[in-house]
Parts: sequence; C-alpha cells; structure tokens
Amino acid sequence: AYEINHSDWSSVVCSSDLVYIMPHSVIGGAAVMMFASILVSGIQLITKEPITSREITIVSVALGLGYGLGSTAGATSELPYYIQLIFGGSGIVPAAVAAIVLNIIIPKEKKKAE
Repeated sequence: AYEINHSDWSSVVCSSDLVYIMPHSVIGGAAVMMFASILVSGIQLITKEPITSREITIVSVALGLGYGLGSTAGATSELPYYIQLIFGGSGIVPAAVAAIVLNIIIPKEKKKAE
C-alpha cells in the first residue's frame, strides 16, 4: 500500500496557492494568450508558408488583445474620452495597432543563405 508522504503534497499546495493569489486579470490574460496561440497553431497547419515564432507572437498578441478589449465593455472606461473613442468601440483597432507596433519592435529573423 502507498503511504501519503506530506512532502509530496507540499509542491501541489504551493502551486495552488500561487494560482489562488494571482489577480483574475492575470489569469484571464494568460488564458486568452494561450487560446490565441492555439488558434495560430491551427492557422499554421493550413498555410502553405511556414510561420515563424515572431509571426506567431505578433498574431497571438493581436488576437488576444482584440478579443479581450472587444469582449470586455468596461476595459477602457477609466481611460480618457479620446482613447475610449478610438479603442473602445471594438477590438479591431487595438489589435491592428498592437500588430503594427510589434512588427516594428520584434526583430526579424535573418534568412539563411542557401
């Protein structure tokens, strides 16, 4: 018979406590990014050209941000009116801006010489 050793459970308790103390927004953001990454992996399966990790990151962040701001009506309620006017209507504008900014910021991978 297997005896329960309390030292085996200490790591489980610590990890569950870590998840418990995290703010809901952090857990929600991580979940949205995870599902956006899964969506991009599905897109990668049906495309002819291989998608790089840079492109996966850009599309995942843009999809996650667009979905998050588009589905949460009060996400921009504390921001100034002109920002609410631009970004508060739907998630399309923030997703496009995030994709453009990330495309500029994230370095492109160097192509290998054949």
